[in-house]
Amino acid sequence: MNEVDGWDPTYQHVALSSMDPETGEILAEYAGADYEKRQQNAVTQDIAMAGSSFKPFALLANARLGGTVYDTYSGKVAAVASEAWGPPCRMTAAIPSATSPS
Repeated sequence: MNEVDGWDPTYQHVALSSMDPETGEILAEYAGADYEKRQQNAVTQDIAMAGSSFKPFALLANARLGGTVYDTYSGKVAAVASEAWGPPCRMTAAIPSATSPS
């Protein structure tokens, strides 16, 4: 795969950061294709929201701590702190997304 339909490298950049989950040590980073063309580290300097792709990891981390998908939380989301969604369970909260376009 060499191309993604609709990809615009002017505004869309790829970055990767890999870490050891036991120690937190950074094992690898891919900060961008060509620093000569774009003098910015896409790992540490770009701004991106983890969004829905992070939800399974949050659910698994909660399970490792003894939680279940039926645990609740405050329902306040930093991006929309003025809105309270009530106390949804973690599985219910994983369905709609505060990072999804309305």
